[in-house]
Amino acid sequence: MAMEDGASERGSSPTINGFRLRSRLVEIEGQVAMLESQLTDLRVEKEGLLRRLDSIIYPVLTIPPEVTSEIFFHDVDTDTHRPDPLRLASVCRTWRAIALSTPRLWNYFSSGPTRIRSTEVLSSRLHSWLPRAGNLPLTLSIESPKLSSDGAILAILAQYAAQWISLDLTSYMPISSPIDKIRTPLSSLKKIKLHIPSLRGGVSTCIMAFLDAPQLREAYLHGLSLTQVSLPWIQLTKLQLFGLSLGECLDILEQTPHLEDLSFAPITLHGPSIPSPRTIIGLRALHLMSDESCAILDHLTLPALNDLNLYRLSNEGVTRVESFVARSGCSVRVLELSHTMFTETYICVRNLPSLTEVTLQFPPWPSANFSQLFDRMAECKSPLPALESFNVNYCLEDIDVCSLAAMISARWTGVQGAAKLKSFSFSHRGDPRDLSVEQSLGELRALRLQGLKMDVGWLPKWATTSLNLQMMDEIRNDEMS
Repeated sequence: MAMEDGASERGSSPTINGFRLRSRLVEIEGQVAMLESQLTDLRVEKEGLLRRLDSIIYPVLTIPPEVTSEIFFHDVDTDTHRPDPLRLASVCRTWRAIALSTPRLWNYFSSGPTRIRSTEVLSSRLHSWLPRAGNLPLTLSIESPKLSSDGAILAILAQYAAQWISLDLTSYMPISSPIDKIRTPLSSLKKIKLHIPSLRGGVSTCIMAFLDAPQLREAYLHGLSLTQVSLPWIQLTKLQLFGLSLGECLDILEQTPHLEDLSFAPITLHGPSIPSPRTIIGLRALHLMSDESCAILDHLTLPALNDLNLYRLSNEGVTRVESFVARSGCSVRVLELSHTMFTETYICVRNLPSLTEVTLQFPPWPSANFSQLFDRMAECKSPLPALESFNVNYCLEDIDVCSLAAMISARWTGVQGAAKLKSFSFSHRGDPRDLSVEQSLGELRALRLQGLKMDVGWLPKWATTSLNLQMMDEIRNDEMS
């Protein structure tokens, strides 16, 4: 009997299990039907929302496309000072269509390892970007660790060689094919920048790709000597040389008789050869970007020099400047001194009485030296008799604002034997509060009202050439008093 009952229970198990499975299936079908009903309702609601959205008229989208395109062109990226078409194209379909159909948004391209690290991504970006510029001249700035080892990027750039107007290439390996296989004249190229420090160390090949560039006038070379790159040197009017020896720089200057602007920062003062002193008749601006670079003054005669920019001028450098100016017979009118001590600064400006504009960048002076200079500038026998514009940028020490105001007032109203000061700017890391300068600031406001161009960086209300409401109130109060 017991055996019969056990067999019966075992025989009924499939039936029970089938019933349970069918019950669960019915439940699932019911849930699916409910979800499908909800999905249908959501789709209907979605269609209604889309119709309502389409009926909304956004005022910005009613602007004619050509006007929107012009607005896009003036939208500036803070890093590149150029429009960012990808950002504009990501806002909506209308803006995307306008951005993609506006060639002048795409004729500037910049990359670098911090922005585009992958060679594949950079190649893809160039493939999609450059055709959108149409036939417009191209400004290209390309930086990539694999720029030369992977010819794909250079091959893409070479396709648009006839449109280059400015080309900036930074690589960590020698540049070779396909750049040197370009057969198209670079008829639009006006400016080139080659930063290839790895070429130092003896590369036998010479870059010849840029010889046929009839409009090329500006060149920036870092680590490239005369034997490593060939350019139409005689055409150049602006040249920047970095990472070369003094001898290598002078070798290049032998080939550039029409230079008007030269920047120079050597890595060594010696080289394979030191040519005889070089006279460049038309060179008007010279920027020496390192403390060692003053040595080049011993090898140059520049009778037309107008602008001189010096970095960390030493006592020896002051002597070189004096000898150079006497030999050249030039009248330097614009001088910029960076990170230069007071004594060297004072002797230098005193030896250049023709200066009309002086800029001091990061002067490492104590307050007493500033007062000393201001006091001497206000005297009849001023060390700067022709000065019309005076600028002090990034001052690190406090100054006597009263002494400053007295100097500006004296040079504005007129000092015997000295020119009238027309503009002044001063930027400072601190704030002149608690210095009892209200009277001095009142004098400065009055001078500004009379026409003196003045920008005092530590006072926000003075940091613009236009008058804001606060300044207008101050002017009215001054007039009433």
